[in-house]
Amino acid sequence: MVTLLKIKVKYNNETLKTKLETYIKNNFAVVYEIASIAPVYLLGGAIRDLIMDKEPKDLDFIVLGMEYSKNILKVLNKHKIYFTYNHFGGYRINYNGVHVDLWASNDLFSAVQYNVDGLFFYLNDNNLISFSFDDFVKNGLKLINPDNNIEKGREKKLIQFEKDYGNLK
Repeated sequence: MVTLLKIKVKYNNETLKTKLETYIKNNFAVVYEIASIAPVYLLGGAIRDLIMDKEPKDLDFIVLGMEYSKNILKVLNKHKIYFTYNHFGGYRINYNGVHVDLWASNDLFSAVQYNVDGLFFYLNDNNLISFSFDDFVKNGLKLINPDNNIEKGREKKLIQFEKDYGNLK
């Protein structure tokens, strides 16, 4: 089952990239230090929320390469950032009042399976990457892998998103 939502987007690619960069630098600038040594991607609902001019509840980052896990730890310790480990072995942080999850992974594709929106923001060159951004602008959000093991959770999120933003058509 593929769920589609139709919404109007008032940002072009450049203004959205600027908005994402500004938000991240204001709310979790340390991640740009990590991006100076490793490929870092923002994914998940924060991108969608910022598109909709809504304050994100959390930020989810993937650092591409397990070998960078110790480097992430060094940066967090250098800045005296308290963290706990999240469910998938990444770092959970409350930074400037924003909940942040940061994972090291060798496989960006596995992150795609858990990313409802299909949008990624590549911090290393402040580039918006999407597996479906043009489709998102034209047709709204959709499930990108409807056969995975967390479909019901995604459907609930999409239904709630449609309730929250359905009046923007």
